[in-house]
Amino acid sequence: MRKEYDIVVAGAGPAGSRFAYNSSKARSVLVLEDNFEIGKPVQCSGLVSPRVIEMSGLEEWFNVIRSVVFRSPSGTEFSVSGKAPKGYVIDRSGLDILLAERAARAGADISLGSTLVNAEWKEGRMIVRFRKMGELREVSCSLLVGADGMASTVSRIFGLSRFDEIISCVQSDVFSSELNSGDAVRLYFGKDVAPGFFAWAIPGGEFTRVGLGTAGSRLPASAHFQRFLKMLGIRNAINLTAGPIPIGNRGRIAGDGVMLVGDAAGQAKPISGGGIFTGMAASDLAARIAMEAFDSNDFSADFLSRYEIEWKHGIGRELERAALIRKVFLKMSDRNLDSLFRTLEESQLKEILSRGDIDFPTELSPLVLSRAPSLLRFSPQLIRALI
Repeated sequence: MRKEYDIVVAGAGPAGSRFAYNSSKARSVLVLEDNFEIGKPVQCSGLVSPRVIEMSGLEEWFNVIRSVVFRSPSGTEFSVSGKAPKGYVIDRSGLDILLAERAARAGADISLGSTLVNAEWKEGRMIVRFRKMGELREVSCSLLVGADGMASTVSRIFGLSRFDEIISCVQSDVFSSELNSGDAVRLYFGKDVAPGFFAWAIPGGEFTRVGLGTAGSRLPASAHFQRFLKMLGIRNAINLTAGPIPIGNRGRIAGDGVMLVGDAAGQAKPISGGGIFTGMAASDLAARIAMEAFDSNDFSADFLSRYEIEWKHGIGRELERAALIRKVFLKMSDRNLDSLFRTLEESQLKEILSRGDIDFPTELSPLVLSRAPSLLRFSPQLIRALI
């Protein structure tokens, strides 16, 4: 391993590997991965949008999702479906491996079992210290990229991200002929089921992935999850995983010689909690700005803030609008949620909602509200901001 690189990336998840792949074509890149195995542990539902399939080039998946069934707190259901795929159920670990291998083939050095310890911006260079096999090592670079998740060491060192909230998630794989119903994802809402978020059942072909997220609950997500399994009549669950999702970021995502991407930057979608597409898209943008920084030999916070500015005016704007919808959701009682579900069912909006894009869910807001203005009563000020 060399002592100097152009770029050091902390984290070999989708965002980190995507950045490394984009950058390795022109620059020397070192990727530090804390774990000894790419893609483990898995902390994701594995449901991704068609854009992720296109961006990654993934050729295999467990199932194709074409419809969504929404279940209200009282048990009222309505479904939205379409001919075009809404999502794909994938091997999440396999995606990580695919992207990391692609980065390596492009020229990136990937160091497994390497834990970032500290970093220091000194005289125009970033001094990066990490521990591998019990040995403290040091390399220098022009740019450090934090793709090391919600508990980002990079963000902590440089005082960058400040998340608005954290969603705690738990999920498992089960075998249920009733839940594994073809191409339909089922979403469950209600404060007794998943306060502050929702629960899900995602058919994966031979298995069903069930889970939930919670926010602001006095009980741990694991307790709500056990209740959810009991509600579904499930006794045996395997591959139990848990993890947090950071939502919103009031801090910065760039500084002197440093950039953040993915969960480290709080780039998950506020409505669904998904972060693979947004993380990969952010990495594409960040890599472009990074190459411009090398061309200008300028790695100052002022120059790298171009990434933050462009992000906020692009996909970041969608996340802000989605955050408004989430604020409405958090303020709604279960009774109001039931009323909302009935309104959606009775307003003949299914055809419009079937056009929805899980990466850009707020794009339909003006059309939905024009067809069903009665929705304004649920939160007039915030919803009008979406028009």
